Amino acid sequence: MPEEKVTKTKVKKKKWVQILSPALFRNELIGEIPVTEPKFLIKRAVSVNLMGLTRDMKKQNTSIKFIITNIKGDKAITEFYGYYLNATSIKRLVRRGKEKIGLTIICKTSDNKKIRIMPLIIPYSKVKGSVATAFKKNAADYLTSYTAKTTFENIIKDLISNKLQRELKAVLKKVYPIRILEIAKLHIESEKKPVEKEVEVKTEEVKEEQEEKAEEKEEVKEEEKPKGEEIEEKKEEAKQEPKK
Repeated sequence: MPEEKVTKTKVKKKKWVQILSPALFRNELIGEIPVTEPKFLIKRAVSVNLMGLTRDMKKQNTSIKFIITNIKGDKAITEFYGYYLNATSIKRLVRRGKEKIGLTIICKTSDNKKIRIMPLIIPYSKVKGSVATAFKKNAADYLTSYTAKTTFENIIKDLISNKLQRELKAVLKKVYPIRILEIAKLHIESEKKPVEKEVEVKTEEVKEEQEEKAEEKEEVKEEEKPKGEEIEEKKEEAKQEPKK
């Protein structure tokens, strides 16, 4: 009988790649990702809670998304992609009996980036259809004009500092009193949505926690000796005891 050839498949070891935020966020370390080929991370998306980057508790209900655009050694370079108000936060803002007016506006920035903006308007009471239409028209006119003369990076700065929300609210208050105005979403408009599910970010906090747990397990193992070892130790002690 001819011998069967056994084929061995080499398993590539994964290495950790550090993900850095854009210069707008001081190139801070967002987290780490284990990969076999770092180049496959390009065009992948990474979501981060905005509070972690700004150290502002008021931003805990907002997440931002970065796109990995380049790999330099063991570091992944990112660019800003989108800003998102959490769905649970939106539900809390819209109280029972209050009206919510939402719209979607696609604009171009002065540096030729196509973006989608979704403002959320909550007036003090229910409004007529004509008022809601006026809200939408005025919001679209203001945002189209504003983005056309502002770079994408400055728009993000105004958004995070709430300057954009304040100025838009001041414009719309002339139509009817507004209780709340937020930007529910703002992101770059692209034909394909970036892949995000396949990328798991391992933050430093999680890594440290796992290392601490591993150390605790080692300590428990050292403390818990096998029964066989305990019996042998007792025998040795009995031998060394002087006979009466």
